[in-house]
Amino acid sequence: MFFFFPVPDGKPTVTMAYNTSSTSIHISWRAPHKSTIHGEFLGYRISYRPREKSEDDVKEIYIRDSNVDVSVQP
Repeated sequence: MFFFFPVPDGKPTVTMAYNTSSTSIHISWRAPHKSTIHGEFLGYRISYRPREKSEDDVKEIYIRDSNVDVSVQP
């Protein structure tokens, strides 16, 4: 049995992003409009990588809140 979940059309709008240390950032955003969310909203995926790393060296975290402090590991 397979389940297919509809993908949202909308994207969040970043309202604030800044470093809090050399390995941490603070990000805030405004959620996408409810009409662009199809089905159950499961949360946000944040992808990041150090500048000097390859584009293939991406790390991801999943959260439900629209305001987060992230400590990144080099």
